[in-house]
Amino acid sequence: MGWTGLETDDRVSVLLVDDQDENLLALETVLAGPGLKLVKASSGIQALKCLLDEDFAVALLDVRMPDIDGFETAALMRERDRSRNTPIIFITALSTAETHVSRGYSLGAVDYIFKPIVPEVLRAKVQVFAELFRKTRQVERLNESLRQRTRELEAANRDLESFSYSVSHDLRAPLRAIAGFADIISRRYRDALSEEARHYFDNIVEASERMGQLIEDLLAYARLGRQALRRRRVSLYELIAQIAADLAPRLAETGGQVSLSPNLPTVHGDPTLLGEIFTNLIGNALTYSRPGVPPQVSVTCEVGLDWVTVQVRDNGIGIPPEHQERIFEVFQRLQSESSHPGTGIGLAIARKSAAMMDGRVWVQSVVGEGSTFSVTLPRHAREMILAAREGREPWTDRVASS
Repeated sequence: MGWTGLETDDRVSVLLVDDQDENLLALETVLAGPGLKLVKASSGIQALKCLLDEDFAVALLDVRMPDIDGFETAALMRERDRSRNTPIIFITALSTAETHVSRGYSLGAVDYIFKPIVPEVLRAKVQVFAELFRKTRQVERLNESLRQRTRELEAANRDLESFSYSVSHDLRAPLRAIAGFADIISRRYRDALSEEARHYFDNIVEASERMGQLIEDLLAYARLGRQALRRRRVSLYELIAQIAADLAPRLAETGGQVSLSPNLPTVHGDPTLLGEIFTNLIGNALTYSRPGVPPQVSVTCEVGLDWVTVQVRDNGIGIPPEHQERIFEVFQRLQSESSHPGTGIGLAIARKSAAMMDGRVWVQSVVGEGSTFSVTLPRHAREMILAAREGREPWTDRVASS
């Protein structure tokens, strides 16, 4: 029929519906060519059966047919073909155009072709829909490919998280043994050891403690991908005040201070994840303070129409612009562990925790002046409903005002 050399998948189907064989032959003759698969139906019932078997770029539908006419066929096509919504072009005599056009468009027709048919016009209109169908099919294939790759990536991430969790968990037992025996030798036989040997054993104990903390942080990071979200109302004021209280010994050592804005809101989120975020951000602010300068940390808030943003500001050493994204990756450290202890996982945990609640974390910083870490959390419809039921404004803080 003229499409030799094209792959079957490159062709698109066009449905021709007419009760007159000579009319079908005329349409087939005009449209025959590369890229089109022409499917003929001699009645509305047969056309509906064809729709069950394949997708069509467009249907050319004669208005005058016995049994069920073109309009009735179009109505049934729309009823049965809602998901695909095949475009319909009606074919009718020019003398009946005024009567038929408005009714056809009301049934979802996209165009009309009037008899006697002009071949160039027919071919042009069909090719428009054929090309649109090809593009749509390409987009659908691309989307399916992307969905498949996303599924594969998610599976790979799950496997990696499971592997990290298992390895980290299994490393704890032998590490405890190493640390325990080293500590016993260091304490029981310290006097019998030379100064050099005592130094080596002290290094073993210290390294074991650092490794233990690293394993715990790795487990915490891997655990984020394994736990189910438990969303509920969480007062950020209460949550962060408790975190500040837990950090009181470190604040006392450095003369630091954490100040909270009184309008910190109540949000709808996972309390464990929120705790991870702000524990790491405030802890980092205390760790990366300037020598001789007491750390000052302030926690403030902005409430928008669709979001809540909490800012954690400090007066620390600051972060160079070229490193302000890298610090959120696992094991990324900008300072030596001797001057600023840590494992380099805390900010990665904070960002991943926020992402699991459809939020995000980012930083703005000036070297030598300090940093501002911002946490944006979406406002959820559930919170709006709860607020309406309780007769209050959404995201208000009832703790700070009490």
